[in-house]
Amino acid sequence: MGYSKFNYENYLDQNKLREAHRFQPLFEAIENAFNSIEERILEEPSLNDGRIEIQIQRVKQRTFAEILKTSLQPPEVIGFSVIDNGVGFRPSNWSAYQEVYTSYKKAKGGKGVGRLSYLQAFDHADVRSVYLSEGKCYCRTFKIVRSHDGTARETNKEVEKQEQLTILNLHSFNLRLRRKAPKALDAIARQIAEHFFKRLSVGSQISIHLKDDWDGRAIDLRKFCNEEMVIDKAEASLEIGTHVFRVTHTKCRTRVSDKHQVHLCANNRVVTSHALNTFHLPAKGALACGEDKYFYVAFVEGDILDSEATQDRLGFTLPHEEEGDREGELKLGDDALPSIEKIVTAVGGAAKEFLPVFGNVGRASRPLLAHLPVRQRNVSGLLGRQRRGSASLRSMRTVR
Repeated sequence: MGYSKFNYENYLDQNKLREAHRFQPLFEAIENAFNSIEERILEEPSLNDGRIEIQIQRVKQRTFAEILKTSLQPPEVIGFSVIDNGVGFRPSNWSAYQEVYTSYKKAKGGKGVGRLSYLQAFDHADVRSVYLSEGKCYCRTFKIVRSHDGTARETNKEVEKQEQLTILNLHSFNLRLRRKAPKALDAIARQIAEHFFKRLSVGSQISIHLKDDWDGRAIDLRKFCNEEMVIDKAEASLEIGTHVFRVTHTKCRTRVSDKHQVHLCANNRVVTSHALNTFHLPAKGALACGEDKYFYVAFVEGDILDSEATQDRLGFTLPHEEEGDREGELKLGDDALPSIEKIVTAVGGAAKEFLPVFGNVGRASRPLLAHLPVRQRNVSGLLGRQRRGSASLRSMRTVR
């Protein structure tokens, strides 16, 4: 007998979301919007106005005292709306939506479970999708609810021709998750831009804006990523054993980053973030580039990261080193899966090669080695010679 049913309510009960991952459901909604527009562009190559709009929903101000209290800071976030002009929930997409672990978007790294996360952070959601099918225009609506089936009140009817548009409303942000969630528009923009850095830092036919009716402001997230977030960046390849990684080294402004770190990505999205050891860089605090202050931030991609990402995109199935091995030399068989620690350490070593491109940091880092414990100096020396070792830098392209 095959498995033909799925209990969504039980899934939610058994899969709680950590506070650190509070925006993961929003990220899934944004990724689905990107995918829908990309699907439409494949069918309509001339489409050059793909667009995503993210609207922030906030607690309504009811009394004068509440208005005074929030005059200097925005009210709490209680939900989001994600709007896109992609293909919408036409029959093929609706069929895939109803199938848990669908392979519909497998080629793009889709796990078939992203939309299941919506109610891990929100009480309920609703969807209105206008789409084209066989030359006719339809409107499909449905609700996403905490029940065995997960959906309710689905309707689908033919309507007069109008713009293809899908609106997903995520309602009633979980109180536990929203309690310490960022409230300011810029802070929310930073989280989205960081998660989708690999998408937003390159040109595209898809525009994406974050809007806040509380103060009437809107942020162009592509512009924010390229002008407000990053001072400079350089791209390179990094080999560890037989595995090739693509690394984007960046200088990230201090107003959008507060530490040196390495982001490991899968399918253009950040999955895990890791702090760099102090011996990789000349200082634990911010570095200087002219009048600007910045932190070193790396974004790492690779086929092995794409294939080893967990289904919830919150981790990898890659091995972790034992505590006692973390400061030892890189010992890796050609076909072995690299550990998370080895990848981060190798990227840290590569940062020391690239920081001179950004400024004079490289020269400043050399005296620092004299103050390091012997074992750390040995690791640093090994990494500094990566061009001759199994972890090697092959190419670099500086992007201004």
